[in-house]
Order: sequence, then structure tokens, then C-alpha cells
Amino acid sequence: MMRATFAVTAVVLLYCMAAATSPPVTFESPCECRDNHGEHRWAVKNDPSTPPVDASAIQAVTPSDVFSWPGPADTRAVDG
Repeated sequence: MMRATFAVTAVVLLYCMAAATSPPVTFESPCECRDNHGEHRWAVKNDPSTPPVDASAIQAVTPSDVFSWPGPADTRAVDG
């Protein structure tokens, strides 16, 4: 009885793992890929702007300041 339960559990687990796999990411160049699962956040995570040359131009920010900022325009669910 224990072997049969283990075998059924193993088959169900393998089936669930196979069904949950994401499609592979295809790299088209060193800087571009297709089917990237976090692609909708890529522009937000990588800010192309350069830091200010003058260090006195950097403004101090508190956590409450950050909390009041508007969120990103993309409202899709974040990948888990």
C-alpha cells in the first residue's frame, strides 16, 4: 500500500512540475531576448540616465517621500 501511494504521489508531482515549467528564454543578441518572464519590468529596473555630475544636485529622499511617488504605469501581475 505504501509503495502504491508513493508511486502515485511521484507521478502527480512530476506531472505538476512538467505543467508548471515556463517556455525557454531565447537570446537574440547579447542585449535582447525573447520570452523573458520579467521583461515588462526591464525598463524600470535599468535606468539609462547617468547620475548627476555635481554631487550637490543629488536630493535627499526619505522613505515617506518614496511612498508618495506614483507607481509604474504597467499594472500586470508580477511573476512569482
